[in-house]
Amino acid sequence: MLAQSVVKIMIVDDHPAVREALALRISKNPPLAICAEAEDAEQAIRLVEETRPDLVITDITLKGLDGI
Repeated sequence: MLAQSVVKIMIVDDHPAVREALALRISKNPPLAICAEAEDAEQAIRLVEETRPDLVITDITLKGLDGI
């Protein structure tokens, strides 16, 4: 049997309740794991470099730089 590798996910949204709800749903689905959360694009860029996520889920309407 092959072991499943963990899929690291980062959530970027300026609303804490949205980040919390997404993190809760994702954490219930192994092998998915939250590796970072950010509230704006600048923080997200920093965390991407630090955590190297496999996937980033982002709001496209963020303060400052947009999510795109």
